[in-house]
Amino acid sequence: MPRNLSPRFRKTLLALAAGAVLTPHGGAWALELATAPPGTVVPYVAPNVILSLDDSTSMNEKDMVLKDPTKPYNESSNPYTKTRVQVLQEALQTVFNDNVLLPDEKLRLAWQSLGNCTSVDGLSFQTLGTGAAATTAANTMRVLDKNHRTNFINYAKNYTTCSSTPTHRMVKRADEYMRAPLHQNGPWASKPGETLNGPKGKPLGCRRNYHILLTDGGWNGDYFGPGDTYFSYKSPYYEATNWDDPKEDINTDPINFDNQDSKTFKAYGKSAATPAKAGTGQLPDPLGIDPQEDPKDYPGFALPDGTPYSRDDPNTWVYRDIDYLTYSSWHEGYRPCRTFQLVNTGTSSKPKWVKQCTDIQNDGSRRGGVISTLSDWTFKSWATRLQNKDVLDGQVIPAPEYDKAIATETFTNPKTGKKATLKKYWNPRYNPATWAHMVTFTIGFSKDSLPSTQYRPMGNNSQTAGNIGKYWRDGTAGSNNYWGSTTGLFYYMTGPNPADSNEATTDNGNSGNLIKPSSTMPYGYDGSFADYAAGRAQWYSIKQPAEDMWHAAINGRGQFYAVEKGEDLKEAFRQIVKTISGDVDPNLSASATSGSNASRSDVGKYTAYYEPLKGWKGSVTADRVKSDGATEPDPGWNGKNTADKIDAMDVNTRLVLSWSDQWASSKPTGGVPFNWDSAFSAAQKLSMQKNSSGSDEGATKGQQRLEYIRGNRDLEGSESTGYTALKPYRQRQSRQGDIVNSDVWYTGAPAGNSLLKGYADFVRDNKSRPGMLYVGGNDGMLHGFAAADGQEKIAYVPRGVIPNLTKLTDPAYNDKHMYFVDGSPMTGDVDINGGKQDPKDADYAGYTPDWRTLLVGTLGLGGKGYFVLDVTNPTGTTPTGGAPGFDKNNAAQLVKLDRTRAPDGDTPDCSAMASGPEKTACLKTAAEDKDIGYITAKPVRDENDSMRSTQITRLNNNRWAVVMGNGYNSTNQRPVLLIQYLDDQKELVRIPAVGTVDQPPTPGTGRAQDNGLAAPRVVDLNGDGRADVAYAGDNQGNLWKFDLTSASPGDWKVAFGGEPLFTAEGFAGSESESRDQSQPISAPPTVRANDRMITKGSGASAKTWRVGGMMVAFGTGRNVAKTDPEKISVQTLYSVLDNTRYREVGTGANKRLEVHPGDPGCDEKESNCVPAPKALGKGVAAAKLAKQVFVDGGTSEYDAIKPDGDANELKSDTWSKLNGWYLDLPASGERLLKGMEFYDASNLLTVWSQVPAKGLTGTSNGESCDATSVDEERQYRTFINIMDGKAPSVALVDKNKNNKFNMADGDGVSVGGKYISISRKQVAKGPHTIISTGKYENVDIDAKNNKEKLARMPEESLRPSWRQIQ
Repeated sequence: MPRNLSPRFRKTLLALAAGAVLTPHGGAWALELATAPPGTVVPYVAPNVILSLDDSTSMNEKDMVLKDPTKPYNESSNPYTKTRVQVLQEALQTVFNDNVLLPDEKLRLAWQSLGNCTSVDGLSFQTLGTGAAATTAANTMRVLDKNHRTNFINYAKNYTTCSSTPTHRMVKRADEYMRAPLHQNGPWASKPGETLNGPKGKPLGCRRNYHILLTDGGWNGDYFGPGDTYFSYKSPYYEATNWDDPKEDINTDPINFDNQDSKTFKAYGKSAATPAKAGTGQLPDPLGIDPQEDPKDYPGFALPDGTPYSRDDPNTWVYRDIDYLTYSSWHEGYRPCRTFQLVNTGTSSKPKWVKQCTDIQNDGSRRGGVISTLSDWTFKSWATRLQNKDVLDGQVIPAPEYDKAIATETFTNPKTGKKATLKKYWNPRYNPATWAHMVTFTIGFSKDSLPSTQYRPMGNNSQTAGNIGKYWRDGTAGSNNYWGSTTGLFYYMTGPNPADSNEATTDNGNSGNLIKPSSTMPYGYDGSFADYAAGRAQWYSIKQPAEDMWHAAINGRGQFYAVEKGEDLKEAFRQIVKTISGDVDPNLSASATSGSNASRSDVGKYTAYYEPLKGWKGSVTADRVKSDGATEPDPGWNGKNTADKIDAMDVNTRLVLSWSDQWASSKPTGGVPFNWDSAFSAAQKLSMQKNSSGSDEGATKGQQRLEYIRGNRDLEGSESTGYTALKPYRQRQSRQGDIVNSDVWYTGAPAGNSLLKGYADFVRDNKSRPGMLYVGGNDGMLHGFAAADGQEKIAYVPRGVIPNLTKLTDPAYNDKHMYFVDGSPMTGDVDINGGKQDPKDADYAGYTPDWRTLLVGTLGLGGKGYFVLDVTNPTGTTPTGGAPGFDKNNAAQLVKLDRTRAPDGDTPDCSAMASGPEKTACLKTAAEDKDIGYITAKPVRDENDSMRSTQITRLNNNRWAVVMGNGYNSTNQRPVLLIQYLDDQKELVRIPAVGTVDQPPTPGTGRAQDNGLAAPRVVDLNGDGRADVAYAGDNQGNLWKFDLTSASPGDWKVAFGGEPLFTAEGFAGSESESRDQSQPISAPPTVRANDRMITKGSGASAKTWRVGGMMVAFGTGRNVAKTDPEKISVQTLYSVLDNTRYREVGTGANKRLEVHPGDPGCDEKESNCVPAPKALGKGVAAAKLAKQVFVDGGTSEYDAIKPDGDANELKSDTWSKLNGWYLDLPASGERLLKGMEFYDASNLLTVWSQVPAKGLTGTSNGESCDATSVDEERQYRTFINIMDGKAPSVALVDKNKNNKFNMADGDGVSVGGKYISISRKQVAKGPHTIISTGKYENVDIDAKNNKEKLARMPEESLRPSWRQIQ
């Protein structure tokens, strides 16, 4: 049957620029490798940000920062030390002066305050509003460059108070500022202060707009209206209301506004009253509505995209406040008219209509209306066009988060369990707007600005439940019904009361007190939110102005931050800026690593980025990870990133090393400073002397290009003014180049637990070694940065990139990107003396070890091969007899080996050399190089020591080596395990999977066609510190096992008689019927000893024994070739059983393991015996693998996993028939490109799979709304048991976001009457870090420091050992 695995996520509009593709000089390789990361999106358009700040005198209160924040307030011993103003000043200066968070030109900024109290010498500040859009005041919208930033910081330093809190007025001004006529000084200008129009003759309509509103309390102002907000004895008909006073408003000036979030009349906007109808009881109406007509006949209006906003739609109720005719929500544009007179009936005064509305002025117009709430203003700024679409170029598109959002989401009151469900369009988490609008974030600064009470709808106890979703009461007569009818506008209603137990339907389970969400920074969507979303709670901002800040953020599709402690204000601003950046950042997705890669030390998280639209600039940033999973910028980096640090360096003192090919006596010169006067070979210098056309321009040009690579910028031309003979080289925006596929590797003080001789001393002697970050860059260098402050300590230019360095200086490079040092580094501790480390050895006592920390790096897609550096001592000094420090004079000692080659091979011509050591070495190297390709695989980290790679290991011959797959596009095109010794003579051992070392198959045939080995999983079976076996996949889907158990390297070989353990085959596409397509394996396998049991028979005759062997889990897929992102073949997760058993041989120092050949006639599936090692063959049927399938988790974002029927469930009575499991990945084009890790020391695998971005990247000439349809990267996280392929036994994912983990309450799926946990979720692209935040919870932190809580596993599983395998 055809398979239906169509993608569940629609394409996103992205911009696609041209990219170059590698064409090897030596003929076409089997794979045409990409030279630029795919799928960079729309040219960056800096957003507008308006910052509205509270300068009321209450900001002078000193109540926000305690002397000791860990202790309670005490007036004498622990007083408050800072005023609110001081805290605000510090926060503004810290956040807006952070060049990492806010690089120059990241956004455009305008600011204002309530009373415009602040003055700065030489600067003019103006209140925002319509008129401000044509001025050049210092606080109006400008690009946040160095000058505008300085002006704002000076404003913050001098911030002063003087005002009351008429917050409405400030919000009104922000809205009017964005609606002002277009002007070159206004917020819509392409470059405010200079140029109005963009490249197509109009301002950009795709520019996003944000408003950040901060206040320390509820709003106030001139108040001339009635004391209550509903119809009581002090109703609007009360004679003392002063209807004709123009100050009957919260503000002293009319603002012509209405109840935007609740308007329901189609008569809105009329300019005069409806006259009385002759002969009827209808009276004149200031709204143009019959006051006795039922207003529910007028359901609402439509948003600019045509979506109805109707009071009949419960999805809209969360946005509406009180819709009764009250002071807080009257009619559009007009203040209530005095259309009546009071008549004394003897018991009370009642209204009687008159023929004239006293608020109609002589010219027929009406006086300004009653102001509504802040939430009305923010709703208007979001829900109505700020500018007509015809005057703008392009329009905004919803952020990717909206496209990925689930169709509906259910929210729950944690006290009562009452729920509310919202469609994603109306879910305030997301923003679907495609018109010119403004999103509002609010910050409640101090406890005075936080809501406390939850109110229920209008009416008394018997009426309120019936008023859910209604806007006034009808159908009930009563003594307070002044009209004598049972319906109508002026029916008297009791005002909202707290949502307590007096009424069951609207009872919030918390005595009417607001249920705060679990997160208040920002406010979450648990707590009371469900009641507001369902209409059980009523926004009542006139009674509780603090509530209005929360509601304003919801109506503005932003977020509310409740800041109760002064130290949290910086974080609130920081999070808001990050959220805004996340909405507008260009897609920095790369191949497998999404353009940003993270490494975490015990206290630090380091993330690398690249920016194609900034001349391929790259950088690394640092965050501190707190014990609760919260992050903050590392203070040691002073708000800078590594690019800032490198750009500030003196390039003359910068330590940059390289490798010289120049033959020196018996070997190449090796490590040298990267200077022109170093002993580079003639060929190396010639490559730098040549221009991009290949013409030799002489030594002067060669030296200039080398100095350019070192960072000299004197000869850079200009993208804007052009290039000249005096300034011919490419203009860079930073000395640091892009970091695309290279992972950041953290190396700190050695922390291994090896018992080998001398290692304890090595650990002790280096306990204070400073932490370092190593990462490759496409500026031609591996960089080493100090983790403490981000300063570069060392850089290395591998020999393999030297032939192409000229291209980095070419002005055309921005459109012809190339990879250089694109591979990921890894480190490990090595005894480079490689000697007698076994106490049983006769020479052990006299042996002196020499422990070092060595780094192994590759070029990834930038070239072939690898290099080795000594990074033991990252200081600048070398102790006597110790490891060399980072100093140019130690270049030969620091650079241990370089076997890199350029993409075109740059193979030396050995035939031209005279016979002798150089030619002998050349011929040997050339033969070995034929099996070395592009090593793109990520390093395999030691799960017990993240600073160490298991690929750097001690072998059974007691020597130290790095074990690698040979990668893609080697000359021989076959898979080969490379064992590069790191001690002694540093020889290379090759173990080919096909052919022999000296007799490879014909390239392009059989298993030597388009093939190569990925990163291996190296396994120490018996815990003796030596590698025994290695598992690795190849490009044809073969999973190979290499037997390294022997003490003799000559006996190391491919297991299973030279055959793979298993060969993966899958469907060509979602509609294919046959699994006949090779599935490439590019990520390392993960292994664990099988801990399950086999049961044969039943009852008293039943027998049970261990399954034994090793489960080897891996996934398939690749993303290195030009066409890889477009491929839609189905890829798969597998876990297959290696049934091999082992036994000990030898004694003393020679004691090792060897593969057990098996008991004669043994069938381990029928009896407890030792089986002969057996390969599983090709395909799932031959291998007898159990099929697992995904189960819809109720939304497109979540899935569960289950066996495909009883026959595919791995359990004790089916292990006799099965050898593992498989699970096809469901999204079109989805694949596994990253290594799998164990979750929480359990048997659960954490799997990160991706659908890569499609398209190649170039550059963009400035801001633009142009877009092309391509797919951006998508990433999924899956938890699955390595043993049986089942879902986690407990709920790990909080699907319903109620901070509980309960399969039966939304965090699982019911299958066959049983609940299975949610296993899979679509997550943010890029690197994720999972850390423990307590006994019961972990947290998943993504590249942008967004956090998701996960439950911890209750059980642990031991590391695999050879005895457990038995």
